[in-house]
Amino acid sequence: MIRLIVPGGLLLALTVWALALHVPDDLIIGTPAQTRVFVAITGLSTVVYLLAVHMVLRHGPVRRGLWVVLLVAAAMRVLLITAPPFLSTDVFRYVWDGRVQAAGINPYRYIPADPALAFLRDEAVYPNIN
Repeated sequence: MIRLIVPGGLLLALTVWALALHVPDDLIIGTPAQTRVFVAITGLSTVVYLLAVHMVLRHGPVRRGLWVVLLVAAAMRVLLITAPPFLSTDVFRYVWDGRVQAAGINPYRYIPADPALAFLRDEAVYPNIN
């Protein structure tokens, strides 16, 4: 079990570090140097993850180890769901398309800037559509 706690904790720490590089209220990570650090952290996270998978496959599943995996997975999701989307604005387009479709309009019929959809615009989603 301890073999999974260490890489799990390291993955959480690396994720917090990577998220800390984001410039608040901006759709970029930061400076080019920060972007390189972000990519390096992501690469290191991948190596740690693959080592944890290797340990599980090599030593076999352990009942208590499953709880470690589930707790780390839940913690990772909490970290990422509370962070603003900064690597892509696609989520705003998905919300917009859903809003248009919920209004009974085919989202592929009009572009978001079309005057026919002006009544659906708001300050939270529409300005973030690229």
